[in-house]
Amino acid sequence: MYSRDSHTFVICAYGNSPYLEDCMQSLLSQTVRTKIVMSASEPEASVISLAEKYQIPLFVNKGEKGIAGDWNFALSCAETPLVTLAHQDDRYYKTYAEDVLAALNTCCRPLLAFTDYNELREGCTVQNNRLLKIKRLMLSPLRIRFLQKSRFVRRRILSFGNPICCPSVTFVRENLPGFSFRNNMDSNIDLAGLGGAFQKKRGVCLYSGFFYGTQDTPGFCHKQRFKRRQKKGGGYGSSGEILGKAHGGFCGAFLQ
Repeated sequence: MYSRDSHTFVICAYGNSPYLEDCMQSLLSQTVRTKIVMSASEPEASVISLAEKYQIPLFVNKGEKGIAGDWNFALSCAETPLVTLAHQDDRYYKTYAEDVLAALNTCCRPLLAFTDYNELREGCTVQNNRLLKIKRLMLSPLRIRFLQKSRFVRRRILSFGNPICCPSVTFVRENLPGFSFRNNMDSNIDLAGLGGAFQKKRGVCLYSGFFYGTQDTPGFCHKQRFKRRQKKGGGYGSSGEILGKAHGGFCGAFLQ
């Protein structure tokens, strides 16, 4: 059984986010208090100051940089079997940890657990829009328990983009030996092919700050999105390679 001692939030900090302190406070206000640490590659003075203010251990990544490198480092900062990579622009419902622990304790061999979310746009909460409807529709098969373990269903969902909200995910590391990020979309396709369950917790447990082109925005136009990331040095593999994993080589090339 998983308990509060089984879980760690790792806050991924970068730059000078005006929302970082709100994120930290939402984690400190959890009904079930679990471990909290912070990771950063080049921490600004404001990040260091907030870590000291709330007495949250801060780890500095001096290895591989970029999205995948930073996330892999963040995972390594936790010593617990359950890890949630908390994005600094997001706020968690106070019952997030409690709800995720309860959900995982009902599941046999979970790979990860995740929840639905609402958006934060310019300080306003958005509970329903076209994007959220599409994501929730794509994920609806995973409400059925036996489909949560279906490799076929999970891969078909991810073949049209990633509807899973990244900061809502809790990874079960003991069931993911050797796992590391390459990029979010590619890593999720890899995870979808493993034996185990994608445990979907019903209900909303997160306010996620919305920025166009974020890692979990579903890519119904993969080619343009991946090209933008490649130009910015975001570390994505080619869109054809990733689509090929989901649809096969011929269909992947056609969709590209």
